[in-house]
Amino acid sequence: MSVGAVAIASLALSACSSSSKTGGSSPSASSSVAPTQALANSITALKGQAFDIKLNLGGLDGTGSIDPPHNAGTIEAKGSQAGVSVDITFTQIANDAWAKLDLGPMSGQLGIDPHKWMHLDLTKLTGSQSKPFDLSGSGDAFDLAGLVKSVSNVKQTDATHLTGTIDLTKATGVSAPDSQTLNKAGASAKAVPFTATLDNQGRLTEFKVTGSSDLTADFQISNFGSPAEVKAPPASDVVQAPDQIYQFFNS
Repeated sequence: MSVGAVAIASLALSACSSSSKTGGSSPSASSSVAPTQALANSITALKGQAFDIKLNLGGLDGTGSIDPPHNAGTIEAKGSQAGVSVDITFTQIANDAWAKLDLGPMSGQLGIDPHKWMHLDLTKLTGSQSKPFDLSGSGDAFDLAGLVKSVSNVKQTDATHLTGTIDLTKATGVSAPDSQTLNKAGASAKAVPFTATLDNQGRLTEFKVTGSSDLTADFQISNFGSPAEVKAPPASDVVQAPDQIYQFFNS
């Protein structure tokens, strides 16, 4: 899967929205809303919320903090892609953004120093998946609402847990799998099992997709209202991003 700017290495997150298919079960005794609506509500509740996040996506492990009230966010993803160890960090504060990339041999091909932060012009990040998160406030920062655009057989197993299947071929946004991943998965991408965990306020605290290795995803959300502070890199460690980096992010 591919996560926008962090998707540089093939990451993908996404979610559910009010356009999701109707679930196949009635509300549980502990809830007054249908399971599908509870899932949609849990993601809507993330809008504008500050939190920390842990990710596990197709060979990459990520940690980060999202702080919409301060228009700030950061995420770092580490792991292996196509047999190459990668380490990617993306930070945004207001209208400034920085990326630090260690892509193994590819770093040299792109002419970047893996020890330097690159300052980015956000107006040049024009691809639909060019950034790993969205601080515009239009929805949840990771567009989880786009990931579960089509869910089915949603059931509430207890007061805070939901299960069901998701059609990833209909997922949209920064967290949706790319076409290459979907083509490789074939028909299996149309009904991938998921589990969702909610807190006692109905907010999503974990969304886990359990498919093939390329379709597996796990988002863990914590520390609502008090995420780790997002800091700009030291000016002495920053260079301006070269043109090829924008091509890379927007591809």
